[in-house]
Amino acid sequence: MKTIIQLYVIILILRSKSVYSKAILSEFKVSAIHELLRKGGWNCTDVIDYFIKRAVTYNPIIKALINFNPKAQIEAYDLDKFYHEKNVFKGQLHCIPFIIKDNIDVAGLPTT
Repeated sequence: MKTIIQLYVIILILRSKSVYSKAILSEFKVSAIHELLRKGGWNCTDVIDYFIKRAVTYNPIIKALINFNPKAQIEAYDLDKFYHEKNVFKGQLHCIPFIIKDNIDVAGLPTT
């Protein structure tokens, strides 16, 4: 798992955008994130990268997360593609990252 986190950090450094400094996305409501997506200032990949970067920064201190979904960025890219092709969100939580407690079964992720 440590290797996956290190890989995320490298990807984030290589893909970092100045747009991250313009907003505190973690304080946005779902509707505000969707509005950013509609206006084209952000895409799902940007949103996921923002939250991964934030988790990698703060998790060593608070130790709240034990896993990251290794497919998160691929799924974000797929959502971006879907939105650009159909100009509609794929459900109410389109591009909204969320955390699931590790005692809940999720396919493909470890459970305690």
